[in-house]
Amino acid sequence: MAADVGSLAYLPKLTGNQSLLRELAYTARNFSAPEAEKLGLVSRVVPGGRDQVVQAALELAKTITEKSPIAVSGTKRLISHARDHSVEENLVYTQSWNAHALMTNASWLKKKNFFMCLGEN
Repeated sequence: MAADVGSLAYLPKLTGNQSLLRELAYTARNFSAPEAEKLGLVSRVVPGGRDQVVQAALELAKTITEKSPIAVSGTKRLISHARDHSVEENLVYTQSWNAHALMTNASWLKKKNFFMCLGEN
């Protein structure tokens, strides 16, 4: 059975390396966290165990929640769009997205806790 859930379609875009993709897909070999970081499959490796990884994830999530929800959600959407479109197409899309965002009255977001702060009791 071939790999599913989009990994064969997504990994070439992530790595930009057909040779690596083929090696990993054909061999199904295991690799370490440091190798995954070297290959660009993860953004960083957190030393320690589960507790340290969870703590690092919560700290990153807290940093993100301190940013504008409109900016974060827009950035997420634009990054996803860029993955599947040309630079030119994405620039046009970004221009339209930002024009609409500038016309949005987002003052209600400031009055509410739009993103719950993770990890705080």
